[in-house]
Amino acid sequence: MRARWMLGALGAMATLAMAPAMPASAQAEWGHSTEITNIATDARWAQDWERGVVSTNQPLHELGQRAQWDIERQEDGTVTIRNMASNQCAQTWSEPNAVVFTAECNKWDEAQRWSLTHQWDGFVITPAATPHLAVVASSDEYRSSQLVLGVRPFGGEDTPNAVFRFNS
Repeated sequence: MRARWMLGALGAMATLAMAPAMPASAQAEWGHSTEITNIATDARWAQDWERGVVSTNQPLHELGQRAQWDIERQEDGTVTIRNMASNQCAQTWSEPNAVVFTAECNKWDEAQRWSLTHQWDGFVITPAATPHLAVVASSDEYRSSQLVLGVRPFGGEDTPNAVFRFNS
């Protein structure tokens, strides 16, 4: 009886040890509304009706649900990122300098599937189909700018402009 209990306890500890720990500031409750902010500029993602998805330092109370996103984990481990104001999902074309925009959500659309890679105090957000590209916020913290895809450094660390926090 004692041996079975020990094996069960060891199995539980091994399972817990394999789960990646994430800092509290980077964690998000999957499937709940969150704000997505850049760790370099503190600019937040927001739905812009004319320019797609922008990085902005506009006050949150002015943006309302345009700056609220639902990150929903899919069966294959990727996520979709849905804006709460438009009820549309973030997507892009998988090429360097392509802008991030929103379109009607379709969980089968590869252009709307994203991978999250933990780095520093947040996540690098990459198109699931092209992990060598990442969403990058402009370094201009004084005006809103479109989010675009940048090429990730080969074998190096991503720049802080490509790392985002999820703040519930």
